[in-house]
Amino acid sequence: MGMRMSDSHLPIHWEFRSVNDVVTDTAGGFGFPKNFQGRRDLPFPFVKVSDMNLPGNETYITTAENFVDDMILDEIRAKTYPPSTIVFPKIGGAIATNKKRILGVEATFDNNVMAIVPNEQKALTKWIFYYLQSIDLMKLANSGPVPSIRQSTVQALTIPIPYPHDPARSLDTQRRIVARIEALLSEVRDMRALNAKLMADAENLYRAIVFNRSEWTPTYIPIQEFVSRIFPNVDVEDNEEYSFAGVKSFGRGVFPGKRILGSETSYRQLTRIRTGHFIYPKLMAWEGALGMVPPECDGYVVSPEYPVFEVDESKVLPEVLDVYFRTPSVWPRLAELSTGTNARRRRLNPEVLLTYEVPIPPMSVQIQLRKAKNEFGNLREIKETDQLLNTLEASILNQAFRGEL
Repeated sequence: MGMRMSDSHLPIHWEFRSVNDVVTDTAGGFGFPKNFQGRRDLPFPFVKVSDMNLPGNETYITTAENFVDDMILDEIRAKTYPPSTIVFPKIGGAIATNKKRILGVEATFDNNVMAIVPNEQKALTKWIFYYLQSIDLMKLANSGPVPSIRQSTVQALTIPIPYPHDPARSLDTQRRIVARIEALLSEVRDMRALNAKLMADAENLYRAIVFNRSEWTPTYIPIQEFVSRIFPNVDVEDNEEYSFAGVKSFGRGVFPGKRILGSETSYRQLTRIRTGHFIYPKLMAWEGALGMVPPECDGYVVSPEYPVFEVDESKVLPEVLDVYFRTPSVWPRLAELSTGTNARRRRLNPEVLLTYEVPIPPMSVQIQLRKAKNEFGNLREIKETDQLLNTLEASILNQAFRGEL
């Protein structure tokens, strides 16, 4: 399955080439028995998808949680791949993370990873890497209960190549454009870092208000005393569109999600949410996926897997719950309250959460928090800036591969 922009968008003397034409190899990884895992004193990183998240591996992978040597490689019938090999997830939900990385050292990888080894005589590693950055990996995945990306799909993917019949000019053009991409993306990263600092400063201010108890003593109150649960109240119609909200893990709050047809969901009832409601997904609450519904999600819907609560503002302002449950030091307790044999699929049932006692500050402190949040626009402006930066990054890549940089 080839994916490509229109030929009419390419400059003269540029042509599309399949990935298979500009690489020396594509590969799908190797099985990795548990008895070989856990070594850190061997020469070659054995890369898993989770290693893409390690500090320092944001672009180039230079380390991993597991290492192997030639003896282990022979035993598991694997081999190493050279630096400059591009890797990304090929199976399951990890595909949706859209992570792409470059091996910074000789390494190997497991069978949840797909790899591309560029032919540097035809296409620079960074040229292919940045083109892949402009592609949603989920669009390469086959449909099914567990999405996966076939090697043949990657090989057939098309990529624009400048002056393919003049290799020297082609590589010079690629180098020039890659340098321009990196200069522009560096500016975007700087803006994103500043935005992240503003976000962190605002969150720290909110937490200081809620947790600074030098002048007041909190009252511990079970959640059930100041909320009422809202049960599913929307009957799903197949031909109607519904705007779904979600909650991000690690305290990143409630966000507007996709619009989908009723026929595309298996749920026959949904719950309408309103600004100030407190919601969470049962499955991910233990890692900080709880929050107050912001104005931009007013009127959205969530599935029955999301308990929804209306907060009695005469007792507690929703902003207090939002700040409290988005604070990392609270999450281990939520993990203890969550049940399930699979650590990643533990569920926090609402009946249990309702008994949880929250330290509630005096109403004067709660009003101070609300005022601070209103002055920051509930971080809406900061979040909108972050979304604009994502759009700008995508625009830079799209212009680059249309020869407009």
